Amino acid sequence: MRRVRKLVAAVAALLVLSAPALRAQNAGVDHPLLPAPIWVYNDWSAYDELSDAVPLTEDLAMRELDEIKRLRHAGVHLDYYMMDAFWYDPTGGYRTWRKPEWPNGPDRWIAACRAAGIKPGLWFGTNTLTALDPALSWRGSLTADGRAMALYAGGFLGDFMDMLQSWYDRGVRMFKLDFADFDAAAKGDEGRLAPAEIRQRNARALHDALRAFRRRNPDAVLVAFNGIVGEVESPSVPVNPFNIHWLDVFDALYSGDPRPSDVPQMDLWRSIDLYSDEMVRHFAFSGGVPLSRIDSTAFMIGDTGTNYHRRTSAGAAACC
Repeated sequence: MRRVRKLVAAVAALLVLSAPALRAQNAGVDHPLLPAPIWVYNDWSAYDELSDAVPLTEDLAMRELDEIKRLRHAGVHLDYYMMDAFWYDPTGGYRTWRKPEWPNGPDRWIAACRAAGIKPGLWFGTNTLTALDPALSWRGSLTADGRAMALYAGGFLGDFMDMLQSWYDRGVRMFKLDFADFDAAAKGDEGRLAPAEIRQRNARALHDALRAFRRRNPDAVLVAFNGIVGEVESPSVPVNPFNIHWLDVFDALYSGDPRPSDVPQMDLWRSIDLYSDEMVRHFAFSGGVPLSRIDSTAFMIGDTGTNYHRRTSAGAAACC
């Protein structure tokens, strides 16, 4: 039983389906489609550096890989291992790993994934400075408050895409883009450009860059998270949470980590478990996103703050 709990304590799985019917549903839009369903293991539930104090280390990551291999030997289908946030050195611009926790960098992990037939994936904070210092070449993109970079101006986006390509060349095949800020204005543009114009320029710049990246690397899988997918705080948000044209470049869209929903329930935990189901429905019916392209994180269980320390109790009531 202890081995089973250790196994599931860190699991956050997502299912991405390919659906040829999407071409008919969204005529005129060049949607990338995966040739088959894929299963992804995300290690965020094994640690948590935002709402908890459990750090990401090489030892932890390799232990999780051992559990993945054990699962696969038992017949569980897993294709990708997503290394979530804060693997990177704050001064490295996503190019170097944190030395204290990863003294030899990621090579051992990447090699072990590939030897096991698992494709590695990495988390990136898109254009916000989340535990990251701005590189010198990003200065022309920085916002006035120094918290994010404009995507439409300066050197950030070009450097960011070069960095993604460098990880692809080293064997990374899945890219999770999180914490995007399309309101980020380059210094001097705050009063000169309207907020809607800034958002449009940022979104267009990122969309074009990712589309070119996909054309160079057709087997890369891109997943859209916070900021790109819109509001994920509540299922009853009246606005369209997602621009359908992002499906040109992203394979799956995140629908929010489990949290209390605004659907009345007798029990708090029941409300949390139902949140993901409600968000999937909101994306599908309010946002027009095909069900096969929505990443429901309902099955997210573990013993960290992200999962309310519920161990294996979470996710039982949620489905998509």
